[in-house]
Amino acid sequence: MQINNSNKSLLLNALMIACMLQSGMARAQQPVPNFQGSWLELNVAPDKAMKLNITQNGNQLTEEIFGTLTISNGIATGSSIQQCAPPFRKPGYNYDANPSFATITLRLRGSTLIFDRDLHWTAPCDGHAIGTEQDHHLFQRYP
Repeated sequence: MQINNSNKSLLLNALMIACMLQSGMARAQQPVPNFQGSWLELNVAPDKAMKLNITQNGNQLTEEIFGTLTISNGIATGSSIQQCAPPFRKPGYNYDANPSFATITLRLRGSTLIFDRDLHWTAPCDGHAIGTEQDHHLFQRYP
């Protein structure tokens, strides 16, 4: 069979679909990781450490700081509005019509919880410039 551009496109599409199906089936077999419990931030002074108390129901996580996240392929993700308190707002920006937001990602590596947060600032707030800031934190379970 001679392969022309039309055949190449069909072949590439079929290959891409086969890869997606195979990777989807492999992911579907992965157990849902257990994020449930109390977590304490590592590598910071004890009085500065963040504490997380995560409640898990199937593939849904809830925590006071970041709200609700959904687990897919072993990674919990979600987003929420990032408010800017009135004393920190600058004139000329509409903070309510175009709110800033945070995207949270949690994953487990062994017994360590990896917490990544992208803060998407749409207006300046208390020294935060317009743009994206990234936080990366590590946590361990604690009693």
